[in-house]
Amino acid sequence: MKSLLLLILGLSMASGALAQSLLSYPPKPAQQNTEERLRILGNPERFVAEPNSASKTGHPLLNKLAFEESSFKLIAEKTALGQTRLALSLLESLPNPSDAPADLKEWYTALAVELYSSQRKWALASQWGQSYQAQFPQGKHWPRVYFFWAKALNAQSQPLPHTELVDLNLISALGEAEAQELRDLLVNDALALGKIKEAFGYLEVPPGRLIEGYQRWSVSIISALEHLEDLDPLLTRFQAETKLVSRLYLRKVELLVLAQHFDEAQALLDDLQNKGMVEKEDKTELVGLGGYIESARQAKPYKIGVILPLSHPRFKALAQQTLDGLEIAVSRLSRPDFPLELVIKDSALDASGNKQAGQGRRDLIGDLVRQLVNEDQVIAIIGPLAKETSLAAGEAASPFKIPVISLSLTEGLGETLPFLFRFQRDQLHESQALARYSYDYLGARRYVVFYSPDKAGFARVSVFVDEIEKRGGQVVGVRPIDRHQVDFQEDFLSITGGFEPVSQKEREEMEAARDRLAPEIDFDAIFAPVDPFTLNILKQFANLYEADRVYFLAGHELNQVQSQLIEGNNRLIFADSYSEGGLYLQTLFEAHWREFNYRSRYAPPSSYGIFGYESLEILSGLLKDPATHNREALRNALARLKGFPVLSGKVTTSQTGELQKEVKLMRIKGDSQVELF
Repeated sequence: MKSLLLLILGLSMASGALAQSLLSYPPKPAQQNTEERLRILGNPERFVAEPNSASKTGHPLLNKLAFEESSFKLIAEKTALGQTRLALSLLESLPNPSDAPADLKEWYTALAVELYSSQRKWALASQWGQSYQAQFPQGKHWPRVYFFWAKALNAQSQPLPHTELVDLNLISALGEAEAQELRDLLVNDALALGKIKEAFGYLEVPPGRLIEGYQRWSVSIISALEHLEDLDPLLTRFQAETKLVSRLYLRKVELLVLAQHFDEAQALLDDLQNKGMVEKEDKTELVGLGGYIESARQAKPYKIGVILPLSHPRFKALAQQTLDGLEIAVSRLSRPDFPLELVIKDSALDASGNKQAGQGRRDLIGDLVRQLVNEDQVIAIIGPLAKETSLAAGEAASPFKIPVISLSLTEGLGETLPFLFRFQRDQLHESQALARYSYDYLGARRYVVFYSPDKAGFARVSVFVDEIEKRGGQVVGVRPIDRHQVDFQEDFLSITGGFEPVSQKEREEMEAARDRLAPEIDFDAIFAPVDPFTLNILKQFANLYEADRVYFLAGHELNQVQSQLIEGNNRLIFADSYSEGGLYLQTLFEAHWREFNYRSRYAPPSSYGIFGYESLEILSGLLKDPATHNREALRNALARLKGFPVLSGKVTTSQTGELQKEVKLMRIKGDSQVELF
């Protein structure tokens, strides 16, 4: 998908379903009979054609195979050679069987699972996997079928089927790489369901012993342990695995701290040190646990650390906006029995007042985290704002098990850092919400996409296109937008057929009449996540090229007053995590005015102020429960947020540590914004 978007200007795919060959089988997609015309990005006058994978002219064997063993051997051979696209076309070209032998039907179903999965057609692979399990539960192709079925389900964020048929014999029947990948899928799925014993079961052979290289998975399994009653049986079961037992004991100390049994944790730590019950490679961590116990004992549940670039020449304004939101939250959320307190650190200056950059700034962030934990005894940290400083804070926080809520714009920061969360706008979910709404409610089916040619811009357009294609829509044009671009003539000529070849006679007639080809508007909506100024120019070009009736879809960039000046905004839909004019923000805006209107260049709360306010709103809400008055317990509570209410909506935590607010879809009506969803 990503490589295709970088290469092409537009793409179009047709799909359907053939008659079912067997009543219990899922449908096969229709054969593609036409060639795609792909316009090369950046040179719209050139055309290329690429045969469809199921084109009747794409391979001499298509539509010539019979439903017999030799056909399946050929398809299996192509699959083994990595020619899965051709193999799938050959499989789909097979005639519908009527009384085919059961073994060939099984082989057919197994190949369908593997090939659809290999071509990332996850929904079809899942359907065929379910069909195989229902019809051939003891089939000889079961190990490979389950592997590819599991991949397809995982890609769709669906749970894997855990049955008695999924055992070590199944895993050992696969190749080494596939066995390792399947273990990854099974262990992660079991952990997501909280089934620690089952996760270890996929590594156990024979009972009480673990496979070679089990450490690849055991670290994440042990980290997922949250209750002593789950850990103690593992110490008994795997007592012969001394390295694992060593790690389990370290985790037991942490769990005692999590339960706020500090004296018992210290006693166990002393016992482990005196009796040499921990492996040599774990002794450094064992010593470090002494400081962890003491810092956890001293943590103050009402003290929140804040790391912001308050003196940075470029980002100090954003830092101040964030701090404004935090200070208002403190004044509104503090209670006599729970007086919230902020401990603020400047991430741009070291202790001597010197500015830091690069590795020096990363080292400074680590020092600030340690100060906040050991000296200031905070229970959580809000900030920093930038990607690199947030990653540095997440790394420094792990040994202390203190949660960090970054306000960085970069998504996915906490994917590999369990104590780092991100709370900011979610551009990818904005794109998905716009795609769903435009297809399901506006009835759009064909789309043109404009995007910024950078990593973030490409990610936004990729998820948008994926969502549209998943629903059966088509993207017929893809155009990059240069920074500060104001001329879109070539772009609109390209997407409205202006570069179609014409005869010499037609050219002479147009020149004589000073006319041009009539624009061909074969799309229903334009996705353009750009600022109001650029969108206004795009709208003017759309009107010029007779595309004034198409919908425009945009992101949070339009959630500002200037959007009301866009011409013809009645067919404009945009997305953000809150509405600039939402009544739910009124109390924050009023409090902000009362507190800061003395400033000579006063401005109302920005998105950073809103997210800063809601960050503290989340922490103070969770800390109402005494069980969260421990850093790791608070971190676990953050990781489980689901529909947690904040000022402008509800927050749910993703598996990658994203604190995601519900996306709101809006349009402009008169001089105000109206929320659609």
